[in-house]
Amino acid sequence: MFGPALETMTPSPRFGVTLVELVVALTLLGLMAAVVGVAIPRQSAPNPIDQVARAIAHARQSAIDSGHVVTITIVVAGLPHTATALPDGSVLADDALDVERLSGAVSPRQPDTGRAH
Repeated sequence: MFGPALETMTPSPRFGVTLVELVVALTLLGLMAAVVGVAIPRQSAPNPIDQVARAIAHARQSAIDSGHVVTITIVVAGLPHTATALPDGSVLADDALDVERLSGAVSPRQPDTGRAH
């Protein structure tokens, strides 16, 4: 007597996801993407002054280590400039590079490119 009626009232198995489950999953994915986006360091364009300073420091150290004069050519804004490192640690460079003779330090201002501003 209750057999056929119970069979028709039993819900069939569900397939798929509900809207609430979908919203929760997308919210979690968004939060994870935000955390990863903040954690990734931003890379900026290399600073030309840093590149010049690194090149001069390397030439200076090579001259000190080898005991020989090291001359390099540095291109800034398409113009070649020379810097010569001596075995005593001093550096002779074009005025446009603004290099401290005794320490080889490069001034923090932009090297003069020889062009009018």
